[in-house]
Amino acid sequence: MSTEKVRRAIRSFGPFKAMGSDEIFPAMLQLGPKDLVLHLTVVIKACLSFGYTPSQWRGFKVEFIPKPGKDSYKRASSWRPISLTSFWLKTMEQIIDWHIRTPALMKDLKRAGHYAYMAGVST
Repeated sequence: MSTEKVRRAIRSFGPFKAMGSDEIFPAMLQLGPKDLVLHLTVVIKACLSFGYTPSQWRGFKVEFIPKPGKDSYKRASSWRPISLTSFWLKTMEQIIDWHIRTPALMKDLKRAGHYAYMAGVST
């Protein structure tokens, strides 16, 4: 894995997407010091080598978004919970996703009848 992949993953996020419990949003990573990407690359490589994700990255914040068209918002079923995770974790997830989501894998999955997470394919 290269620093360029880490840089590309960080750039793939909208700069002001909602932050997780660590209160770091993408623009902070995108506009941070240049050596930040070098250090993050080392940390991500270590995470993948040791099979460990730092506990700070695993934290999340839950936000509740009102479902449209509800008569009352006094019931829990009128809200949709979303979990906001760390962009440090999302960066690593993006790199892993690019690594495993190859055309050959997608073809094999379709052939086996698996369609989850495939663009343009209904499940």
